[in-house]
Amino acid sequence: MRTNTLVKRAILDYQRDIVIYRNAGGAWDLVTGKFNRDNSTIINTKAVVEKPNDKEVMLVPEGERSKTLISVWCLESIYQTDSGSDYSDIIEFGGRQYRVLSVNDRYLGQYHKAICGGIPA
Repeated sequence: MRTNTLVKRAILDYQRDIVIYRNAGGAWDLVTGKFNRDNSTIINTKAVVEKPNDKEVMLVPEGERSKTLISVWCLESIYQTDSGSDYSDIIEFGGRQYRVLSVNDRYLGQYHKAICGGIPA
């Protein structure tokens, strides 16, 4: 239980502003090549953002490893396609957008860790 308290404290001490776009639907525009969101929920929250370690990079699908990767620790729920939402969340940090590639819920869902890959501008 002590680890849980230390991680939550670290998240609160080192958090930065991020925006989570939770997609409810949409379609790809074949002309621009961009995804147009129909009903996305915008969540302004805070999280710890860092570079993933080597072990985390190896857990990401091989085709995604060449992208800019970030690791996000957040108290807000984060979803990926196969974890209960229709589309993976998009996280905006530092003026760039990242697609959630994997999520690990930690300590009974009290905080969440996601590995995200950069989306080309």
